[in-house]
Parts: sequence; C-alpha cells; structure tokens
Amino acid sequence: MIGIAIKKGIISLETKVKKFYPELNGENHESMTLDHLLKMSSGIDWNEYYEENPFASHVIRMLYVYQNKDMASYTAKQPVIHQPGTRFHYSSGESNLIMGMLKKSMGLKDYENFPWNELFDKLNIESATWERDGSDVFIGSSYLYLSPRDLAKIGKLYLNDGIWEKERILPEGWVEYTTTPNQAWKNNQTNESKPKLAYGAHWWLNRPNRHGSVHPAAPENVYMALGHHGQILAVFPDQKIIFVRMAADKDGKIDRNMIFKFIMDSLK
Repeated sequence: MIGIAIKKGIISLETKVKKFYPELNGENHESMTLDHLLKMSSGIDWNEYYEENPFASHVIRMLYVYQNKDMASYTAKQPVIHQPGTRFHYSSGESNLIMGMLKKSMGLKDYENFPWNELFDKLNIESATWERDGSDVFIGSSYLYLSPRDLAKIGKLYLNDGIWEKERILPEGWVEYTTTPNQAWKNNQTNESKPKLAYGAHWWLNRPNRHGSVHPAAPENVYMALGHHGQILAVFPDQKIIFVRMAADKDGKIDRNMIFKFIMDSLK
C-alpha cells in the first residue's frame, strides 16, 4: 500500500509524521518521518506485550479500547523517548500511524477504495476483508483477512520485484528497500547476546547478527511477515518459493526453523 502511494506521489519517505499528527510530543519528535515508522524506529515509548502482560500493553489498549476511536492518534500521543532512527523497537502502533498518514494524505473517498483499486484487484485477490477503526483508518497492524492463496500473491509480488503480469505495482527499488536490514536494527545489535531476526521496513529478515541466524536452516536472504499465533508469509528469493502458514498457536511454541528445514530438505 505505502509503496504504491509513494510511486504515485501521494506521500514520500521523508513526509513528517507531525504534519498529520500534531499531538506528537517528546524528545526530537519533529524529525520523525514515514521512513522511521516503516523501519519501526520512531522512538515512541511502546510496550508490545500480548497475553503475557496485557495490563502493561500499549497494543492491547490500542486494539481493544481504541478500536472504535483513533488508533493512530492514540499512538501519536505516546511520548517520543529516543531520537527517531536510532533504535529499532517493534510497535503495532507505528503500522497504524502509517495508515493514518495515508488517509490524511489522500482523503477518505480515495483512501477507502485504494487497497482494492491499486493492489487487491490487480493481483486478483478476492478474499480480502480489512477492518477499520472508528476514524475510518485501515488497521495496519491487524485485522486484514486473506485466504492462504491470496496472501501468497503478496509474496509473489515481492518475489517478482514488485511486478505483476508485466505491470509494475511497487516502485523500482522498493523490494530492496524493505528487505534490507535497517540502521536502527543494526544499532540494537551492539548489546545483543544471541541471534535476533533482522528487520527491514515492515519485513522480518533472516540476516544474521554477530551471533548467527535465528533460522540457520533457511537461507539468509529469506524475508518474512510474521503474525500473531503463528501466521507466516515467507519468501525464499533464490529458491523462488513462497510459503504461507495460517495457524492459531496460542501456546507460542511454533518452531519456524524446523519448518524451514523441512522446506529446504524437500528441495534436495
């Protein structure tokens, strides 16, 4: 969605968040851009806890208390405690800020049809249902429902460098931008004591840090969209494989490395 909007000149990576959300506050908040949000490096104070600590969780509060209100504004009201771009910290709130910025950039009439006109229909995705919050913003962090086959089409679009049936959907260079480890994530690795999944721009990456890869059974250039309770969309560029898993693993014990080993072993 955002890559398409950038390609059309609706918004840019340098667009300041404060332009649309003046309620931003805290240290260095005026420098925060769309690029920082895409890379989860806004510096906003945020606890991405789930069932393990719901009362201390910003995301639980956002999704279940502010669902009928404005999730992006809720996120913007949290204090900025780090210089944007310096630290990686995963935050569902930043995904919703992105979708809020897009709506404010183009207006509701064009915005509400944008995912279908510019992405889903072009990829022949027929199963898409995407919930909005009380401010009519698509919930960028959650509540997009697709069949496994339709989700795989998103992976295929990326596997083909943003081209679908000879039409360029995503801007040139977008796939490389989103699947390259960002500097804020690299900064975090100085004090890490074990392997950690790398992060690009809204994709998890299997690139190693100095302790190795989280998924050694998979190639280092594999990139993934990982959802709650074991949802997986993984793209294997060299093998030209797209892997989708729909699940409800509420115990949180999924062994992705075992799954990826099975995939790689099946190619031998």
